[in-house]
Amino acid sequence: MKYLLSLMVLLNCVNFFHNTVNAQSTCKPCNTPSGRYLVDVFSVEEVIRTSDIFYADSLSKNPRALNFYSVKDSCVSRPLIVYLPGSGFIDRGANPKNSDVANAKALYFAQKGYAVAVVDYYRVADPYTSGSKFNGVMHEAMKDVHAAIQYLIGYHKTFRVDTSNIFIIGESAGGIAGLGAILSDVNGEFIAEEIPSYVSPEDISLNHESLFPNRKVFIKGFAGISTSAPTAAFFQLRARNVNIPLLFIHSNGDKIVPFDSTTSDLFEGALIQPLCGPKCMLDIKIRDKGSNCFQLNEVEDTTHDVLSRPVGIQYLVEMRNFFYEQVNCYDCESYHNKYLPDVTDSLGAEFPIEELSNVVIYPNPAQSHIIIKGLVPLELSRIIIYNIAGKIIGDYETTNAVKWLDLSNYETGLYVVKVSTDEKTVIQKFSKN
Repeated sequence: MKYLLSLMVLLNCVNFFHNTVNAQSTCKPCNTPSGRYLVDVFSVEEVIRTSDIFYADSLSKNPRALNFYSVKDSCVSRPLIVYLPGSGFIDRGANPKNSDVANAKALYFAQKGYAVAVVDYYRVADPYTSGSKFNGVMHEAMKDVHAAIQYLIGYHKTFRVDTSNIFIIGESAGGIAGLGAILSDVNGEFIAEEIPSYVSPEDISLNHESLFPNRKVFIKGFAGISTSAPTAAFFQLRARNVNIPLLFIHSNGDKIVPFDSTTSDLFEGALIQPLCGPKCMLDIKIRDKGSNCFQLNEVEDTTHDVLSRPVGIQYLVEMRNFFYEQVNCYDCESYHNKYLPDVTDSLGAEFPIEELSNVVIYPNPAQSHIIIKGLVPLELSRIIIYNIAGKIIGDYETTNAVKWLDLSNYETGLYVVKVSTDEKTVIQKFSKN
């Protein structure tokens, strides 16, 4: 029975994504092959995994990375699933994005034609030493989710993703980070970089700033697995603006993340007051696009670890049903157009995804500086920086594997970096805030 649970949840996700994508006139599935996004149309052998693509740096100045799963076919714009594995926000040495569970779930969706990014996010040795420390860790994890999505949108041509069809799946702590990122970015805004204090959740600053200048980024749907909804005070009034369909799959036998941590905070009004009830996603009569739509699926007497495993039919089918029915909550086409992202095209020519993991550029977006690092055994030889008009802004020679560049005289905007190593030339982008 425990193996049936996990598979059902992922199948439920598939149906939700499938109908969400098909509801939009600009987001029809690629013509090859039929059944895409709903059933397996590619074999495991056809899925390509690119590991350790660096998208940002962390508080500890260590690059943060993601693993990307895709298939080589003719589709140039595919819905993107950002998967955030569970971790308890604890750094145990092994990276959750590289786990067998994360790999199996990414393969599950990639075989159906989705692009999948398994994202690492901020973790520490012991986030629970105090409530204030835990709040700070959650905040940094949410910022990592934002940074990863910004990176993937910036390289949307290279990754071949549809920026108007981005979904988040988060497990346990990953669900908290993903939900927090959604609640703080539903209108293209981001929690302020500076937090006055971590003494209590109420101290989170309401001074928001734009994450994507001149852009609207719309997360099409969120699924939380064995996760909880943080308290209303943590998000304050931001939660009142959320119109994104939310699905929670939780077990009443979960002792690690108690079932009540979802039901009491989310569905009894402490965090968000759904206008159409927890089961609204299955009610075809509800079409008010101003309504908050949620679904909570209760799993009987199953442990936290079993519910998070990659196999099990019921677990996946529950998600598939939710994703399939979510179009019934909104007039999807007009709702989609309202939030259609205005995304700047990728600069320069496209290049293989594999090249992104050869050279690390962080932080990205940058403020005062960037660090360019060639991964072993690559050594840097020359770095040329161009502005968006193609003009050379900086030309640097080096014999080191790491180069620190001062950006204090650079204007805000997008830049292209051409990095020559001892073996090849790599082109990447960064933004200066």
